[in-house]
Amino acid sequence: MNVRTILATLLPLALLAPAAAQAQESERGQLYEVSVMKVSPDNIDEFMELVGMVRAAAEAADLAPEWGWQMWVSNFEVAVVSTAENMATFDDEEAWMRAFAGTPGEAMLAEAFGRMEAEVAVASAIREVWELEDAWSYVPGEGGIEAVGFAEMLEFWIKPGMETEFEEVTVEIAGFMGELAGPYPVNSFRPVFGDVGRVVYTAFHDGWADFYGPNSMEAGLAAAGKTGEWEAIMDQFRDCITESKTSQWTFMADLSYPSAGM
Repeated sequence: MNVRTILATLLPLALLAPAAAQAQESERGQLYEVSVMKVSPDNIDEFMELVGMVRAAAEAADLAPEWGWQMWVSNFEVAVVSTAENMATFDDEEAWMRAFAGTPGEAMLAEAFGRMEAEVAVASAIREVWELEDAWSYVPGEGGIEAVGFAEMLEFWIKPGMETEFEEVTVEIAGFMGELAGPYPVNSFRPVFGDVGRVVYTAFHDGWADFYGPNSMEAGLAAAGKTGEWEAIMDQFRDCITESKTSQWTFMADLSYPSAGM
């Protein structure tokens, strides 16, 4: 069991790594488990403190990178993300706990989760598995950002019967971003467990000031003289979706644990 699974299991009533890992299954891209929890505003400080204890326990246990995670925050929502080798990984949900057994981090972890169960209120929690779609993603070459600080997450629900058209236009969008050669990586995910009727894009940034400034998408389009071409592609894209949602997330490096493929 990994950190997200434990959090979702222990809490009452119990969401975009920039570097693309290699596919772990012949027919799949890299898999990510994503748990999003809405924490009570009255408990958010305690929650952050206790996740810090979980991270300290992982360090004390010298946890292997395969068990690591990333933590992201948007207002009072917390997303914990980690990689999965394949879908069979979820058949053994105790594996993560066993990695702590007999280490100095075992008691620390037990204390953190005991307090979390007793002290933290979670209004809702969602657990999903996402597959990375390399053909729909964009990785900048030289001149890309050095450290991720924020992510803009864009979710799109595909119109029934338009799946083929959607896939075609998303490949075109990825190629267009490659022509612009912007500094921000964009990963595209297809949920394979959870709300599977949508596609999730995550655009990673070093800072919002730069995102809204000269390195913004709008500025890059204007400089390249491609604003009209982009709008034409967006018209095709909008024809393929029924709704969309945008949210902004802050990467919590001090509450994350270095992990494989992320």
